[in-house]
Amino acid sequence: KVAATYRSPNFEAGGNFTEMKNPSAPEYRIVLTHSIPNIEDHPILKATRNKNIMAVTTLDEAEVNRRIADNEELPVNCEVEINGQKFTIQAEGNSLEEYILQQKMYFDKTGEHLDAKSMSYARLLDSRSGARVVSAYWIPGDRQLYVYAHGPADAHVYLGLRLSRSFKKLA
Repeated sequence: KVAATYRSPNFEAGGNFTEMKNPSAPEYRIVLTHSIPNIEDHPILKATRNKNIMAVTTLDEAEVNRRIADNEELPVNCEVEINGQKFTIQAEGNSLEEYILQQKMYFDKTGEHLDAKSMSYARLLDSRSGARVVSAYWIPGDRQLYVYAHGPADAHVYLGLRLSRSFKKLA
């Protein structure tokens, strides 16, 4: 049996699920993502850990805050170094809804959850709770999804990106 989703105080202060915002319009689209079990298991995803939002978007703090306030996209556009080699990342962040769907699909396929290691919190750039960006991870012992919200300047060794690309139907 799965426990109810844990919601951190800073996620609840931003309005919880009812006030959470996503810049993507509700429409049909195809979303491509990594099915890597934990962010720390993939070198490119792992390289996004311990970086704040300005570092992964290359936008300045004023522009990041403006985009969050205006509910606009925060594109992933940065360079990371892995074993002395530089890689450019240009992608989209996920929303909490997409992440929950990924969790379900991954569980149905493997019987396990994404981001179940203690160092794999997924920062979800497409979901906002007040002036913060949502993050989530699975706690196996609690059988529970944990949802947090972090400020743009927050950078933690356990907090990294799940990346995606989406394709929308053109009108």
